[in-house]
Amino acid sequence: MKKLTLSATLLALAAGSAQAYTAFDNDGTKIELDGSLRLKWTSTSNKTETANGESKEHTNRPVQNNGSRAGFKLTQQLGGDFYAIGRMQFRARGADSYGRSDSQHDFDHLYTHYAFAGFGHKKYGELTYGNQLAYTDYVKQTDLPNTLSISDGYYNTTQRNSLQYVYKGVPGLTLAAFYGFDSDRNANMTQRANRRIDSYGGAAIYKWELANGHKVTLAAGADRERYENANGSNYSRGVYSFGSAYTVSNTTFALDLDQRIIANQQANNAGDIRRTTDHEVRAVVFHRLNKDWNIYTQYGYHTTKRESDTLAHSKVKRDKYMLGTEYVLLHSSADQPFRVKTFLEGQYVRARTYNGSEIKTLESKDKVAVIGLRVYW
Repeated sequence: MKKLTLSATLLALAAGSAQAYTAFDNDGTKIELDGSLRLKWTSTSNKTETANGESKEHTNRPVQNNGSRAGFKLTQQLGGDFYAIGRMQFRARGADSYGRSDSQHDFDHLYTHYAFAGFGHKKYGELTYGNQLAYTDYVKQTDLPNTLSISDGYYNTTQRNSLQYVYKGVPGLTLAAFYGFDSDRNANMTQRANRRIDSYGGAAIYKWELANGHKVTLAAGADRERYENANGSNYSRGVYSFGSAYTVSNTTFALDLDQRIIANQQANNAGDIRRTTDHEVRAVVFHRLNKDWNIYTQYGYHTTKRESDTLAHSKVKRDKYMLGTEYVLLHSSADQPFRVKTFLEGQYVRARTYNGSEIKTLESKDKVAVIGLRVYW
């Protein structure tokens, strides 16, 4: 799922994908409107090889919604550097509330993606409650603002029914922690297959400038979620990550390391239990050619290991490549709030599956090309 907010370093280079229009600002009350219309055209090609032969598939999809959204933010100054804040964001999706969809365009249903409120102090931080973006999303530094970014990461960053505290009292440093209560909904408000019992996590991000045009970002985070298996038992999902970025002039180099461990998960109706361990390393080079035109490339290496006392073990290795470019057609200004850009991206993923004896049983090659258009306000 693509995020509204991105790594701050890449966001600055991209001249700001997320923006807001101030609709009202008077006597300490401020209302900001924001949103974006996001469209994409996708072409996919897949090749799968097994011991029994190979299969190929090619699909050209119609123009589809790519996470279009609209929302507002309300800030009320309370005096003494205290303030109250409220935020709502609505998004469109193709699936109904149970995740079922036969949509061609993915504009069928409107749902509430973010809805939270709280209080803050300019020095002591901000405390909010509701459906909100967890600050663990800011740990990754390789994320890119368009469709085929391979840097979604392992975190469930839209934390529903959650309490979050964010502290920014030290220049360059952000510290955050959250606790999520019981929830039976996914990030896009569809019904969960397994109820979430609770979640908690935190992140630390530090940014500093070495010299003119030279900037460094280091970030680390972790979270843990507990879910209910179909048989009533519990399983856990833990994520640990590290992010880093170095910017010189108009170029950013970034590296992310992620690990996810899912323990005691029910694998089938018979009640067999499985442990899944994922590791991923991702790198990006992002370059701004001029104020309108950016180019970028990503590489990721991902391994998945599944272990069980009663089921066969397996391992999957994936190499991921992505190349893209974006061009700004219209910049926002004091006269009009809209910013329009188009982009072209290509992705290639090669995956190999091995059994418990390290014998390769399957290989797949997936190619995706996307042309997109986005209108921000």
